[in-house]
Amino acid sequence: QISREPLIETGGSSAVTKATKVVMTSPIKKKNMDKLKRIMIVDDEQDVTFLFKIILEGMHQDLSFCCKVDSFNDSLVALENYREGLYDLIIIDVVMPKMDGFRLYKEIRKKDKKVKVCFLTAGEMYYEEYRKHVFPEISADKVIRKPISNDDLVRKVNGYFEIQ
Repeated sequence: QISREPLIETGGSSAVTKATKVVMTSPIKKKNMDKLKRIMIVDDEQDVTFLFKIILEGMHQDLSFCCKVDSFNDSLVALENYREGLYDLIIIDVVMPKMDGFRLYKEIRKKDKKVKVCFLTAGEMYYEEYRKHVFPEISADKVIRKPISNDDLVRKVNGYFEIQ
């Protein structure tokens, strides 16, 4: 159970105590904090980002790690908030308004060449051909097809973090 007390940024010790209380009452404490993975999900459909966040954060007992998921429904806002080294995995929808997933990928790669990236797609064949020709470095196993079952999503994401 995560404490819902508001944190007050006063610089005093009470803020530190409250922040510690949040961490200590979180289910994440049961896992090794070194195994905490940060995931960014970018999809213009709010129900998809909400569901993925719930599944990945809630099913941590099925993963070999715990994860914290940040979700964005606007690719431009996601790019603006992206920080190098903050995320271990980014899951990007291919078809989005304003900036499609491949363009977002290209912009994120300018900021961070190490972060793992995978794509969400409802199976548009045009985008598969585009990916093969324009981004051959993105293998087909880095694509998550929608719809996907909860178990398959957890299994797929867990596979991205397995040590080779």
